[in-house]
Amino acid sequence: MPTGSVEVGRYVLHEAFAAGGMARVHLGQQRTGSGLSRVVAVKRLLPQLASDGTFTRAFLEEAQLTSHITHPNVVPTLDVVNDGRELLIVMELVRGAPLSALRDAAAKHSAELQVPIAVRVVSDLLAGLHAAHEARDAKGAPLQIVHRDVSPQNVLVGLDGVTRVFDFGIARAASRLRTTAEGQVKGKLSYMAPEQMMGGEVDRRADLWAAGVILWELVTGRRMFSASDPSGIARAVLQAPLVRPSVIRKVPAALDDVVMDALARVPAQRFATGEEMRVALERAVAPSTARQVGAWVAELGGEAVAQQAAMISKVEQRSGPRLTNPKVQAITPRPRRKRRRWPFAVAAAGALAGSALAAWVLSQS
Repeated sequence: MPTGSVEVGRYVLHEAFAAGGMARVHLGQQRTGSGLSRVVAVKRLLPQLASDGTFTRAFLEEAQLTSHITHPNVVPTLDVVNDGRELLIVMELVRGAPLSALRDAAAKHSAELQVPIAVRVVSDLLAGLHAAHEARDAKGAPLQIVHRDVSPQNVLVGLDGVTRVFDFGIARAASRLRTTAEGQVKGKLSYMAPEQMMGGEVDRRADLWAAGVILWELVTGRRMFSASDPSGIARAVLQAPLVRPSVIRKVPAALDDVVMDALARVPAQRFATGEEMRVALERAVAPSTARQVGAWVAELGGEAVAQQAAMISKVEQRSGPRLTNPKVQAITPRPRRKRRRWPFAVAAAGALAGSALAAWVLSQS
């Protein structure tokens, strides 16, 4: 086993490249009789949490939920490992960059994003969200998954030009209602729908609000809700006037309408599904091709992508022979399509906002 690596079950874990409140994400490989398979991303529950039943249940529920989602715009879960000491979720490694890093790089270089590229990124995001919202269990019953933490940190844009959503760590599904306290607020404030922030009933339309905020920010090149403290962000989400993108940048009126429909503060006034919003978005502006998006990722995230590629290459070289057709046991009960792309996944932890914040905002209002 390579120096500095850790063996957990049938996987060898190498460097950690991302960390959050509950887990670290490592480069990993499956050990087989013929050597080590391709490099994957392995989400590893922090050791100090592995003995806590609350965290282990949440971690395993995340794996179970994502195993039912099979779609090109969702980072797939390949396997789950629970050896009694360690908990791992094995994911496909997406070679690319999180949307948050690309957004920040664009701001740093004052690079205005082409609207068709923004449309393609959000269109892919909506397709992945719709797949999650429509997912069913092995018996065909709807899971009613709501991501609840859609943000640029949890959206990966690959060098192949495909955008994928990931990190369903705080997703809510019908099967999880018994373990989710009513009124508990989770997610990133700047992308949190008003009803979610208030601790109210949340359905798939909360994810569409977040997609609308992301689209607004990509098109305008600005942050939609920003303040010096969480309470200021909360007040902005709940009360601030919503500015049409065309006020900041010249865009088609139809795109304006799509954004503002997604950002209706009353859920019933938003799009009903991600697919409905995706169709309206692509009718408003013709999206870029995957090749054009991939070139944008390579140009804007060049340094970061190169560093990630070097890490992967280092792992591959020191691990000995690799399988050309690795077989990784998937936990999903449905057959998965074979994939040939080798992406790079960067996991980001979701920030938790207490329900007391919403109550405070109400009292101030």
